[in-house]
Amino acid sequence: MLVALLCSSCAIISLKKQITSNFFLPAIVYANITSPDYLNQLNLKTKIEIYSDSIKIGLMHSTGINLATIYIMENQLLVNQKFNNTNDTIQFNERRESINLKALRETIMQTTLKSDTLTYTHHLGDLVCTKYMNKENIYLPAQMTFFPSEKIQHMSTQHIYLDYKKINFSKK
Repeated sequence: MLVALLCSSCAIISLKKQITSNFFLPAIVYANITSPDYLNQLNLKTKIEIYSDSIKIGLMHSTGINLATIYIMENQLLVNQKFNNTNDTIQFNERRESINLKALRETIMQTTLKSDTLTYTHHLGDLVCTKYMNKENIYLPAQMTFFPSEKIQHMSTQHIYLDYKKINFSKK
């Protein structure tokens, strides 16, 4: 589902890492997301925290109820589903399976618009980010599409549309 798309507070080291001359990680992005791939069209609020060593994605219903938190780290993917009180973990044991967080961040956030379509490739599938928009001097994709590999059974292509509300950067 959305886990693979947005292709982490457990012991996160929030090192400030420069992405431009004015902005530093961590970055916190607030956005509404919709997906036509679900019955009655999925509408959620998100809080995406981007650190140098992880990405934490909070998913909330439009009423503010916390539904899930997704933690993306180089060697694992954690999903804490609040609604049904379950925790799932995907461990990446081999280096070639790990998530390249720097490449994922650079696919999601562009400091200058290099391309209107960028792809992050992982052994679980391809994340295609497109229709970048300038939001507070950072280019963010308005649309993300995840094409799962054959390794993920029972999952179809996922389309997500993002409406960014606010972005905060840590200042030096």
